[in-house]
Amino acid sequence: MSPWLIVTSGLATGFGAMAGLLVLPRLLERRGPATAPPAGATLQVSPGWIGAGALAGAVFIGVFGPGVGLGP
Repeated sequence: MSPWLIVTSGLATGFGAMAGLLVLPRLLERRGPATAPPAGATLQVSPGWIGAGALAGAVFIGVFGPGVGLGP
């Protein structure tokens, strides 16, 4: 693979994501005002979500991590 293909792929993805973020405020204005959450409201985290996050992290580190070489 050409290094140029890797660079252009990264640039397209990076700039495409940023362009989407530029449009997001305008899209949210059309929806109308959002109601504010109650004072003191917190995010509820269940053991299932913690386990799913730990499993996803382990898969990324164990499966995808060794495929990335960081040196000669």
